[in-house]
Amino acid sequence: MEKQYFKFDKDGYFIKPFIASEVWDDENPMPRYLTSIRPPDGLFRARFVDGAWIETGEPPQPDIETVRRNKIDALNEEAMRIITDGIEIETSQGTFHFRLDLHDQINLLGLSGDVTAAIAGLPSLVDISEGILYAPDKMNHVLWRIEDFNLIVAKLTMHKKTHLVHVRQMTTLVREAKTIEEIEKIVYGGALGG
Repeated sequence: MEKQYFKFDKDGYFIKPFIASEVWDDENPMPRYLTSIRPPDGLFRARFVDGAWIETGEPPQPDIETVRRNKIDALNEEAMRIITDGIEIETSQGTFHFRLDLHDQINLLGLSGDVTAAIAGLPSLVDISEGILYAPDKMNHVLWRIEDFNLIVAKLTMHKKTHLVHVRQMTTLVREAKTIEEIEKIVYGGALGG
């Protein structure tokens, strides 16, 4: 179930609302820069201090390192959102959408290893003689041919690697930027320069 959270920077100043479906508890604590407490409406900028929002005057202009850290965080969030959202993959059984959240990645990695072992004739937890069961996004499991399953794994792996490489390149641009204005112009999916 998705819930709204509110993101703040290292100094506690409100940045933006944030929707998350994660469930945080003692074993999986909420990131330190999020709260479920709604900031007050008002003319001044909200600041999260000691577990509560306060209204402050205009904060000092952020220094370049703060802008740099915030931009890198934003780029990483965007890359992870795109990776998690997944992709459409055309198979011999039609086109299906596959998400790639952490749970999907773990399942796919484990299943892929078992399928590889089974194909090689090694002990495996998977019987591939009838096909391979794996679920597209918001669907029940589908029995896939080996070729389709390998295609799904390859496409999802390439999707993830493409965005990980891109976010690393974008992060390098942010680290090399000399001014706040240069940093602010960098957007995920933008040109990498040359």
